[in-house]
Amino acid sequence: VDHDDQFPGARRGLNLPVRVDGVTQGVVGVTGSYEHVITYGHVLQKMTEILLRANLHQQDLEIHRRIRDRFLAEWVLEGVAVTESFLDRGRRLGIDAGAAHWVAVSRLQRLAGRRGTAEGQRLIDEATRRVRVRVEETAGGVFTTTPNRLISLFPAGTPADAVAEHLRALDQELGRALGVILVSGVADETHDVSHGFAQAEKALQAAGRRGEPVLWYGEIALELVLGEVTPEARQAFLARVFRGVPETALPRWVEVLRVYYAHDGALKQAADALFMHKNTLGGRLDRLQSLTGLNPRSRADGMLFQLAVEFLSRP
Repeated sequence: VDHDDQFPGARRGLNLPVRVDGVTQGVVGVTGSYEHVITYGHVLQKMTEILLRANLHQQDLEIHRRIRDRFLAEWVLEGVAVTESFLDRGRRLGIDAGAAHWVAVSRLQRLAGRRGTAEGQRLIDEATRRVRVRVEETAGGVFTTTPNRLISLFPAGTPADAVAEHLRALDQELGRALGVILVSGVADETHDVSHGFAQAEKALQAAGRRGEPVLWYGEIALELVLGEVTPEARQAFLARVFRGVPETALPRWVEVLRVYYAHDGALKQAADALFMHKNTLGGRLDRLQSLTGLNPRSRADGMLFQLAVEFLSRP
């Protein structure tokens, strides 16, 4: 445009097309004489093309991630039938849905007071990003999320020790960098990742109760048995074991028993852990026997007390 009002409402200047991959996406208009604005116009044109290309690329990545997460939700969470067409979808996404995997389910802890806040969400986003990067850096590693779970899949060829060490290293990294804890449950190696997810979720619950960063499904036999007991049966069992014990005194007795059995019935070590003399602890165990009629030092009755302590340690 050589001069103002050459066209209705136009001013002197020039228009430069903004093209991305050969397609015109828009126009940059610059006012002024051609000689003064041509250099600046080309700079603005190229900068706009670079920014637009980056934005479109980011949109493509986000679309790809949503497609990938949808596939993983069907595979891991919904247990969709693994047909040949499903396998082909996976191959196009770089996922081998026909192979066996270790399935790990993790959650973030030490977020009390920050959940539902902007600070807490930034912390969760950064922790999730770090876990995603580390998992997807491993050969064949696959990562996805649910609203409150982080799901990692490792190819079955990965040694079990390497999977556990990888998750422990992530827990340590998040603790150092962000002050949060990563707790993980890991399923048995399986081709059925939906079944593996259910196993890993149970292992995760047990890991949280035990205070361990990583726990395998094969290590939670007791939790599996206890999980099948109905609340009514549990209450009846506790009433039978702790009959004669006032309800207000129950937490104190549970703590004594928990420490005693954690030290395999070694009176001196348990007493030291409870900060009392061993004779004092022995007297308390005798007192518990007189109240309940069950001997916490015997093998048979001790097993009942240990089960009762496990019941009371569960939510």
